[in-house]
Amino acid sequence: MAVHSNDYLLSGSRDKTLQVWDVSSGRCLQTLKGHTDGITCIAVLPDSHVVSGSLDKTLRVWDITTGHCLQSLKGHSGWVTCVAALQDGHIISGSNDHYLLIWDAFSGQCLKTLSGHLDTINCVAVFPDGRVVSGADDGTLLVCDAASGECLQTLRGYTDIISSVAVLPNNCVVSGSNDGIFRIWDTFSSQCMKTEKRHMSRISCITVLQDERVAISAFDANLFILDTNLEHILQILKGHTEVITSMAVMPDGHVISSSWDKTLRVWDATSGHCLNTLKGHTKRINCVAVLSDGCVVSGSQDNTLRVWNTTTGQCIQLLRGHSFWITCIAVLSDGHVVSGSWDNTLRIWNVATGQCLETLKGHKDRVTSIAVLQDDRVVSGSIDCTLRIWDVFTGQCLHIMRGHERGITCVTVLKNGHIVSGSRDGTLRVWDSETGMCLDVLEATESTVSHMDLSKALLTEDLARLLWQNRAKISKEDISRWVKRILSP
Repeated sequence: MAVHSNDYLLSGSRDKTLQVWDVSSGRCLQTLKGHTDGITCIAVLPDSHVVSGSLDKTLRVWDITTGHCLQSLKGHSGWVTCVAALQDGHIISGSNDHYLLIWDAFSGQCLKTLSGHLDTINCVAVFPDGRVVSGADDGTLLVCDAASGECLQTLRGYTDIISSVAVLPNNCVVSGSNDGIFRIWDTFSSQCMKTEKRHMSRISCITVLQDERVAISAFDANLFILDTNLEHILQILKGHTEVITSMAVMPDGHVISSSWDKTLRVWDATSGHCLNTLKGHTKRINCVAVLSDGCVVSGSQDNTLRVWNTTTGQCIQLLRGHSFWITCIAVLSDGHVVSGSWDNTLRIWNVATGQCLETLKGHKDRVTSIAVLQDDRVVSGSIDCTLRIWDVFTGQCLHIMRGHERGITCVTVLKNGHIVSGSRDGTLRVWDSETGMCLDVLEATESTVSHMDLSKALLTEDLARLLWQNRAKISKEDISRWVKRILSP
């Protein structure tokens, strides 16, 4: 992903193409084709030119106005993993062949080969004075003179892969690694000035609190409370011992979380205190939803749903009927609950009596997600690549929506009634809930889009950034573009 100006955005994809986007309209202006494998990196050059790096071991220089490929740069013996533009207009690229190459972008000639790294180079950045800094899987940063090709410094201190590097305005370097540690370096003294571990592990779910702070849970079993700008971690809520799978906000502002540790926890998001731990499920809990009376309902890999009084911690109802894991829950306006399962069905429940009122059959594979439409129709997504809209009173399937090429992982309903689905095919699709027609297809830059909370994005577009999720590496630029397109009249 790269920004060419305030008006244009460029994205590269595993589908081997680059796309040029108009930021204001969200429209794709150009699709640049030529690479024979996925695109890994992009840098902007002067005069409407860009350079892209690819898994096909080449770089290509493009004129984004015409869409023409001006040069194909061949020299790396491995994947091209990173690229940057130098001050003199030349290009520097890194690869899993362990080398940095400096290129003349217009002649296509390789001018210099910089060695020193012992493993895949992941990132490169350029100083104003012409030096470059690169980070690699070998845990080192190299500072080199791009003019001479000489290695000036080797910065050591990491025990894990260095994944990102940037040059600060004061000519210091900031680097990040896969162990969650970032460091700030003085490149003249080779001293590490600051070491800090602030970042959470892979994100499992996100929700927005009543005061618009953000709750994010991670695969390290912690729950993080961040400010509305996602810049500062205000609280770290510890208690779960395995992955947190779902979260919801209760009417009193408390947060309920479910986990693979077979428990639910009720949290005071202001103090960070765990107010109650709900125990009863015998296997991992996959999902949780809040009822209008403040009780909660959870679904588990023990094939049951449980209804809980969160004040006393008591299970007040046990719902049996599904024959496989329960993966998703939604609450209807009349207080009834709809659940989806890996047994390919949905069930409608009266939570007061524990009675199953209806079983909705039609999906050919596991049900992964559910959302409720404004008129209490229900939309479900499945690994069978379809969405279905159901009349919960008759049990009738009203629409089958096809278009995704791989399993559907999430679904949500917008304020205007449109449905948005995410899939393992790397796309978001926007659907008309009345006709079942697909209105728009929004492509991600990576392979999975999961767990969206777009309903909050209707209230403030700043919350669009909350779309990133586990196994997804979606940029904020992607998210802003998608939400702008989805919300446009």
